[in-house]
Amino acid sequence: HPPIRPCSLATASPARVLSTIRSRSISARALMTWKKNRPAGVLYPEHDEAILILTCGRNNTTSVSEVVNNVKSIVSYLKPLGALPCICPQFTRGDETRGSAGYQRIHAIKAGLKAAFPEYYCEIDGVDLLQNFKNHYNPANATDVQNIADDTTPASLKYDTLHPTQTLMSGALYVGAEVNANFVCQFLKHKGWVK
Repeated sequence: HPPIRPCSLATASPARVLSTIRSRSISARALMTWKKNRPAGVLYPEHDEAILILTCGRNNTTSVSEVVNNVKSIVSYLKPLGALPCICPQFTRGDETRGSAGYQRIHAIKAGLKAAFPEYYCEIDGVDLLQNFKNHYNPANATDVQNIADDTTPASLKYDTLHPTQTLMSGALYVGAEVNANFVCQFLKHKGWVK
């Protein structure tokens, strides 16, 4: 991997946030590789205003407390360095419908992260990133309507059962990744972290 350099998001746009998210798709392990009080490859002396967009826990949903504690560890390392974490909720897969074990785990992780980091949790006026994604379903798409009834994410905004689309799909009104980038951008502006 090339060195991870936080972009300076002094002026943010949804396209820039989306581009930054796409270009910095790195594993949590990469974030936890520390050298001299900073993640390896990150030039904090030049970028102490870094904003890290964190989406953690999808591959370990069976241990809610471990996910929340891992995010607490990441944030505790970041804050003395001046970095600003944007904590995003995990999304339900298509089969993680209301009442299922997977649904319960995802929502328990979401509640744990929101309780631990109310100031950094990606939410605006009571609507978080997950709910915003659901709000962009296509009411003319029967599958999306059923997904919303089941309280899971709309199929038209995903290219598989979980991941947001990168292009406009048949039956969709929006591109899933752009929906998320727009909301994250609004959150960063709402927090006053960017202009």
